[in-house]
Amino acid sequence: MKIAILTAALMGISVPCFAQSQSYLDNQIGNVGAAQQQNWEIQQQQIASQQAAEARAEHRAWLAQQARYAAAQADKLRDQAYGDQLRSIQIQEEQTQLDMDKAKAARANQYIDQDLNRQRAETDVIQSNADSNRNVSSGIKNLLSNSAPANTVSY
Repeated sequence: MKIAILTAALMGISVPCFAQSQSYLDNQIGNVGAAQQQNWEIQQQQIASQQAAEARAEHRAWLAQQARYAAAQADKLRDQAYGDQLRSIQIQEEQTQLDMDKAKAARANQYIDQDLNRQRAETDVIQSNADSNRNVSSGIKNLLSNSAPANTVSY
């Protein structure tokens, strides 16, 4: 009986201690669970913020790529416009050179025509001089042939 009383007394003392110890352990387990839950939520927030940062970085990279593409297109259009302008200027220069060559050819033809006209005029003068010399010599010949028999007439 003494053992039974001692056991009952120990049990009376140990049950509240055990209950108190059990509630402390339950409280600690709850705290650990809450800490794990909080840690998990923090990790999820870090993952979400990291994904958001990566998405923002990808978006910035995409925007930068689009800006480079737009700048390249603008450069290409500017280069094409410059090339078109150069071709237009070159065509105008070639047209001007062609007009100048035509004008020179026309002037050369005028000089040739003038030279030919001068040569024709010289030829006409020479021909005229030859005709006049022939006429004079024919006249003198006629005069001499007509006057020679008259001189031979007796007196």
